[in-house]
Order: sequence, then C-alpha cells, then structure tokens
Amino acid sequence: MKSERQGSERPTKESQADGSQTNESQTNKMWALVSGASSGIGRATALAFAQAGYNLYILGRRDDRLQSLKAEILRRLSKS
Repeated sequence: MKSERQGSERPTKESQADGSQTNESQTNKMWALVSGASSGIGRATALAFAQAGYNLYILGRRDDRLQSLKAEILRRLSKS
C-alpha cells in the first residue's frame, strides 16, 4: 500500500543557519557529514567531498580550524 503525504513538496528556497538562502539546485545535491574535519583524515575527507560537489556539514573540536577549512573550500570552489 502506497502512502501519500500532503505538503511534501520541497520549497524552492530554504533558509540556512547563517540566514542565507539556498536555491533548489543546491538542495538537490548530495550531502555529507564529516566529523573530525578540523584535521587529518577528516579534513582530507571534507576536501574530497567538496571537490566532488557535495554540500557539507563539517564537525570538529577546533572551531578556528573548521573556519579555516570552510575558507579553503570556498576558495577552491571559486577557482573552479
């Protein structure tokens, strides 16, 4: 038996935590959650997922390093 949910259509724009908006093409991309992203294998994994076009959630203990990783990812994406 197939169930149907009313109101299941996704909006074309969604709000992010920082107040910015995402468009439909961004929300249709695959997502990856990377823990330990502030250094080592976690950082390398986050960079690889970003290069492959994934949206990311990055988690780690050191906020300064996560902010640095975010800046590096955005810089690399702006070059491509």
